[in-house]
Amino acid sequence: MERRERRCLPVIESLEHREVLSHTRLLAVVAHSVPSPRPPQVTAVSQINEAFDTFRTDYTATRSVYLKALLSGSAADPTKPTPELLAFQSYTTNRVKALGQQLTGIFSLSTVGNQAHQKTSTQFKNLQNVVRYQVSGQSPKGTFYPSTLGNSLLSTIPNAGSSESVVQMDVLSQDQAIESTRISVVNSFQVQKQVKTH
Repeated sequence: MERRERRCLPVIESLEHREVLSHTRLLAVVAHSVPSPRPPQVTAVSQINEAFDTFRTDYTATRSVYLKALLSGSAADPTKPTPELLAFQSYTTNRVKALGQQLTGIFSLSTVGNQAHQKTSTQFKNLQNVVRYQVSGQSPKGTFYPSTLGNSLLSTIPNAGSSESVVQMDVLSQDQAIESTRISVVNSFQVQKQVKTH
């Protein structure tokens, strides 16, 4: 019996030692062969959504400041614009223009990879028209086109003297206009990207 114990002990110690060495080597090989993780690719659609998310966050915060001043203010003459209204209209106009410029930049970068195709410039012009007629296009008089997000937001800013229910409906209308424009722009972009180039 003692003989068996002597034979088994060196074999077990030897196997355990080899097992540790082989695991160490295996881990070293695996550590070197694993590629470094790549950041997720940013798509144009995700950039469009991010632009609208940022717009909505900014607009909602600024609108809250305006509504607080509107609802807590004294009874102002509803026929005359208040300084708060003028400031919020100016903010709305400038923020919508900035969104339009941001979207144009996204569209420009998304079509750069296809410069060899003749229709790339047509696609870009079509996408510029999407921005012009759905987001921030202005007439020569400097007013937003009726179909734009800018016009929808400006036309639903509540005036001094508006009841709380009217204010709430205007806010809902503005939120819907932002989301509707987002969906329309994303859909238009996807349609233009699917247009076959020759």
